[in-house]
Amino acid sequence: MRFRLIKREVGAPRRLPAPPPPEPKRAPPRAADLDNPYGRYYGKARSRADLRKCPDRRVSPARWQMRLFRFSKAKSEKNSAQNRGGVCCFCVRVMVYSFRIISGIMKTKDVEPMDALDKARREIDTVDAALAALFERRMAAVLAVAEYKKAHGLPIFDAAREAVVLDKAEARIQDPALRPYYRDHVQHMMDVAKQYEAEVLGRNRAAYQGVEGAFAHIALKALFPHAEAVSCPTWDEVFDAVERGDAAHGVVPFENSHAGDVSAVLDLCYNHPALWVVDVYDLPISQNLLVLPGTPLSELKYVYSHQQAIAQSETFLKQFRLPATAMPNTAMAAKFVAESGDRTQAAIASVETAALYGLEVLVPSINTDGDNTTRFIVLSREKPTGGNRFSLLFTVDNKPGKLGEVIQIIGASGFNMESIKSRPMPHVPFEYYFYVELVGDPTADETAALLRELDRTCRTVRLLGVYTK
Repeated sequence: MRFRLIKREVGAPRRLPAPPPPEPKRAPPRAADLDNPYGRYYGKARSRADLRKCPDRRVSPARWQMRLFRFSKAKSEKNSAQNRGGVCCFCVRVMVYSFRIISGIMKTKDVEPMDALDKARREIDTVDAALAALFERRMAAVLAVAEYKKAHGLPIFDAAREAVVLDKAEARIQDPALRPYYRDHVQHMMDVAKQYEAEVLGRNRAAYQGVEGAFAHIALKALFPHAEAVSCPTWDEVFDAVERGDAAHGVVPFENSHAGDVSAVLDLCYNHPALWVVDVYDLPISQNLLVLPGTPLSELKYVYSHQQAIAQSETFLKQFRLPATAMPNTAMAAKFVAESGDRTQAAIASVETAALYGLEVLVPSINTDGDNTTRFIVLSREKPTGGNRFSLLFTVDNKPGKLGEVIQIIGASGFNMESIKSRPMPHVPFEYYFYVELVGDPTADETAALLRELDRTCRTVRLLGVYTK
């Protein structure tokens, strides 16, 4: 606060002049004014209606707005501060308005794809809802088919009927690019229908050798995800369970890309003529060294696994000088190690088995062959009706050129032989039976002619399996 010292004079009292009134404060701009840069100038609100009242109607409102900033020379000094402030406010408002327009455009570009994605997803949901109702309707018809097959003793799988359905379904699709995908879709629906029929007919039990977590169990769940898995101690019991009717199917290993044939299974196929091979499944195999949690490699002294797994991991076991003991199954070996609690023991099995029994994968993929694959076969009492492969078991007289004659007949008939194996005949020393896998349609006339020709040449011949690869 400032004070003035006034000298008092003798005579009449002197009055001080009144201070000038303060300048009125300009109201701050409102948000509504910022939304429209044409709505205010020099602090005075304007509307579009006011701008349309300009003398020259040929001039656009935006150009008339710019004319408002033209000042005469006489008034420029008087209103210079006000003019500068108004121009600055107008420029700020124009910048804010332009920024909002640009932001709106960018936001629109970002929202449009999301709106299109949401719209497409809503359409998919609508179609899925319709498909769910149609699925229930289709499965009701499948149930009626299952009851008819049960009453008339018909097999669940009918290859000829399935081929007709697939061809008819594919022909319904207008877009050629979508036809193979729809064919796969219908094939999957028929596979689900067959599994449902098997459950309705009480044929949804599948046998395998070993315990839960074994490679055979993994293959079984891939082939029959809705079936009841029946564990058997040995391969012989798997064959017996299917032959007695205790299980509709049996899943057993047939050969491995690294260790070769599972000869015992082929011998069982030869000794069970009432069973058929109706399907094959190739399972990629990764052998892993499983230990109790926290066990280092230096503490290990014993390794347990199936003989095939040991053979596939032979290089690793020799490198670290780990003796291996064969067990009936890889999962059994893992279960044995887990229950023993001995940190000096390890098992060779799958990652799924490790998780099942609480073991730790110490060294993954110890098998020598990186492309290790095991082929499993599916056994059934029902004779298969169609496929693109078929296998034969035959014997020939022990005479020069007999086997060559059989091979020549197969080649002359136009069939490609993908595999041939020989095994000693049971109870007949130094006599052998042969297994061949041929590419072709087993229902074709050429196949029937081939079988008739082989029946005249071979001592015995039997159709073992029909399947698709």
